Amino acid sequence: FCGWLNVLNCTLPPVGIILIIGYFMSRKEILSDDARPFTVNWFAVAGVGIGAAVANLLHWGIASINGMVTAAIIYIAGKCLCKKA
Repeated sequence: FCGWLNVLNCTLPPVGIILIIGYFMSRKEILSDDARPFTVNWFAVAGVGIGAAVANLLHWGIASINGMVTAAIIYIAGKCLCKKA
């Protein structure tokens, strides 16, 4: 049971930080009345996955913060690269 709690502790913070950053980066699109089709944001998925892996595997610092920082960097870098393309 403690192992499961550790996995949750390392996996949920990257999800939260990506939700928060995603809202503030695209607030105008979210609040507008324009209906747009649902698409998968693969940078968010990659950020959560890699952030959770870093949080679980890196034994330095605070695991939750390591995962959040990694997920945020991957998500923001992906969004910026996608906008330029």
